[in-house]
Amino acid sequence: MLISAAVTFMGPFGTFTSLPFGTRAAFWSGLIGAAIAIGLAIRAALRTLLPGRGDWIETMIFAPLLTLAFTPILYAVVDWLSEGTSAMSAFEMALVVFCTPLSVVAARRILAGRPPEILVPSGAADPRILQRLPEEWGKKILRITVRDHYVEIVTDRTKEKVLMRFSDAISEAEGIPGLQVHRSHWVAEDAVRTIEREKGRMFLTLEDGSRIPVSRGFRTAVMEAGIGEDAA
Repeated sequence: MLISAAVTFMGPFGTFTSLPFGTRAAFWSGLIGAAIAIGLAIRAALRTLLPGRGDWIETMIFAPLLTLAFTPILYAVVDWLSEGTSAMSAFEMALVVFCTPLSVVAARRILAGRPPEILVPSGAADPRILQRLPEEWGKKILRITVRDHYVEIVTDRTKEKVLMRFSDAISEAEGIPGLQVHRSHWVAEDAVRTIEREKGRMFLTLEDGSRIPVSRGFRTAVMEAGIGEDAA
């Protein structure tokens, strides 16, 4: 809604002069709606095919795919409305589309008090997720689990909910040996005590007694990591 209002007033790609306000509002609302729909479809496919990626890695894959899918639509519509007199070339429009998701991710992280990963010193003493947790929570994370719009972080001392995206939590856990084993679960390798198989399903039992399901798509990664090799 805010983006639609902003571009309606700014009138990018020459639409400020070529379209009256009402038409411009309808045009940009519809076009941004289409961009959001395409973007959601691409992100859903990426999270299914390439699960567990941090938001920057995901966005660097997402941005060119969105550019390829949406730029032809944007250029065709703007060119039609401007009767071939658009102030921007297809390349310039593609550049704007490509940079937009990168800017959104950077702004979201900065507003949340988390600078982009590329600005975080590589020599940080602790993984970033530990730097955001209170000292009393402890320094040993056992698992991270999705709970609605929150992630539940379980340590050897406590279990608490934090308002953040699951993909961000996994990204910030870099440096802790562990892996995503389900669309809703990440586990630390040294927290796993046994692997259990039950009616074709696989479960990991952790040191705190948690029983975590392993999705079929993650089973190979679990076995390759050597988790619970001596377990039944």
